[in-house]
Amino acid sequence: MSWMPFIFPTLVFAATELVLSRGTRGDKNDTNDRGTFWLVWLAWNFALVSNILIFAFGETVSPCWLLNLLGVVLCVSAAALRLLSKRTLGCFYTMTVNIKADHRLVQKGPYRIVRHPLYAGFALFFLAWPLTQPSTQGIILAELLGGLPVLIAILIRVRVEEQSLASHFSDEWLAYAQRTPRLIPWVF
Repeated sequence: MSWMPFIFPTLVFAATELVLSRGTRGDKNDTNDRGTFWLVWLAWNFALVSNILIFAFGETVSPCWLLNLLGVVLCVSAAALRLLSKRTLGCFYTMTVNIKADHRLVQKGPYRIVRHPLYAGFALFFLAWPLTQPSTQGIILAELLGGLPVLIAILIRVRVEEQSLASHFSDEWLAYAQRTPRLIPWVF
């Protein structure tokens, strides 16, 4: 069993999230978040634990080295997208849904292509990471226990954030939302 295709993305994710967590949590009294920070936090922690357990105790026959390599490449790309998106947001980045007093609607960099590249990168990581599992059954189980819950949590969070942004930016948000897909370029 090769552990490198699984461990490398895990370490990349951990390093990326350490960098991203250096941002502010936002105002503790802000109600815009509606608990979605904790929903996403629970989903990704459940995904981390389930993927690690599936890897540790699952079958050890690799389904395809090409599939494992694709998983690694997509995971690293997802981490890079998250870091670039945070850098583009700059001082407007918070870990909770939060509108600052001097907030501007960022529409440059990866935000020209999708409205939520940070979330797109997050979802991509947890949908790609299971591809590094050493068996077909592990991949399917990891997608169901890891990728799917994270995707659902992200979609809920996106909806809450978009309501907050629409309320604050009104017409500017509507124009941006009409020309820019949510998470997947040219699709959704």
